[in-house]
Amino acid sequence: MSNKSFQLIDTFDEQVPTSSKIGGHDQNVDWFKCIFCQTDSLDTLQCPASARQNDTSAGYKTLSENLEQFNEINSLPSWLDLNKLNDGSGIQNTLIKSNAKWHKKCRLKFNTTELKRAQKRQHRYISDDGQASLLQEARKSTRLSLPCKIGLKDYVCFFCDSIEEDEMLREAATYGIDNRVRECAQKLQDTALLAKLSAGDLVAQEAKYHVKCLIYLYRKASRVANDDESEGGTQSRISHGIALAELVSFIEESRSEDNVAPVFKMSDLSKMYGNRLEKMGAEQEGRVHSTRLKNRLLTYVPDIEAYKQGRENLLAFKDDIGPALRRACEEDFDSNYMQIYKAVKIVRSDMMATSSEFNGTFAADCQEKSVPRSLLTLVNMLLYGPDITTDSFSQETLSIAQMLIFNSHKRIQKSNRHAKSRETPSQMYLGIVIHCQTRKRGLIDKTV
Repeated sequence: MSNKSFQLIDTFDEQVPTSSKIGGHDQNVDWFKCIFCQTDSLDTLQCPASARQNDTSAGYKTLSENLEQFNEINSLPSWLDLNKLNDGSGIQNTLIKSNAKWHKKCRLKFNTTELKRAQKRQHRYISDDGQASLLQEARKSTRLSLPCKIGLKDYVCFFCDSIEEDEMLREAATYGIDNRVRECAQKLQDTALLAKLSAGDLVAQEAKYHVKCLIYLYRKASRVANDDESEGGTQSRISHGIALAELVSFIEESRSEDNVAPVFKMSDLSKMYGNRLEKMGAEQEGRVHSTRLKNRLLTYVPDIEAYKQGRENLLAFKDDIGPALRRACEEDFDSNYMQIYKAVKIVRSDMMATSSEFNGTFAADCQEKSVPRSLLTLVNMLLYGPDITTDSFSQETLSIAQMLIFNSHKRIQKSNRHAKSRETPSQMYLGIVIHCQTRKRGLIDKTV
């Protein structure tokens, strides 16, 4: 087993040589390799001199200008020495004379996009005291919260007019917050806040605020509103209780009729409740909340239940549900025969619109084409019952359906004469067979 010695290798962020060497070469650049990494790899080398264009120096010109600008803002990597790419005639001329080549991935590190990013990161200016300072440009942010440490002299809380370095300022972005702040200012009669709001809405003023200040305003206005309600709220609650009692009485009295099973719509009950409150002079905030009213009714009328019917809520007594369901399940002859009448009307309409013509031959599907689909389905269901798996019709179904078509009329006829357009293939075939056997036309008329 061979002995191995271990050596500590220093690593850097750029993971490239930090000496003046390029790719491990001391002084000279190997122009047959990539001028940046100076390594042998399977990646294709790009050379502007071999490009199929009139001006082959454009690529070298752009690269040389980018490298010089990178060098001006001190953004070149430490392993890249521009002096080795300049023989005294300039970087561009040196690259052209040497037919410089590079890998695409190496060239992308020094393109125009990377140059702009580097310039944006390290934009320099000269301050008043003559010393260079580094400005970090403010990032574009989609969040409305701004730290107080940025622009403290420009941003203050709209409510407290103070700056706290540990708090976050947020910007008003909706008209809902403006409306609520105005309501709170009116309740509190805060003249200072009303004066600020007179300059325009919070969104237009780009108002900034602390969250705790806004919450404190809401809670303070809520306490004032509760104090006002405690004075006149007793009378309002009495009015609501009276209106509810009258509504419960109305529901129970409707149940007194023996032959009627009352069903109440919550929309109608809400209107009655609201109208009664209005007549008593009770204050209402908007329309009556039907869901809350329904829950109160279910509490004080235990025999009633709520049922959902689309967007409407229906109230009915539990004892009336059973008889209603029983009546619905009982046989209703009027309804049954009305359904039969509708079915017959549909099928007869299709039968009267059907016609057939004999052209001397019988096609394979002539029987099905001479009869409407609705009639075939009806006859098939009468014979065999509903069957969704059946793809074709039996001969019995076809024969009966054709017999119905052949003998159908728009109205009752005194004679047995049949229309030529209603002669179906089965009747035509039967007449031809009888005529061939007997040669008697009278027998055909009697039989067919």
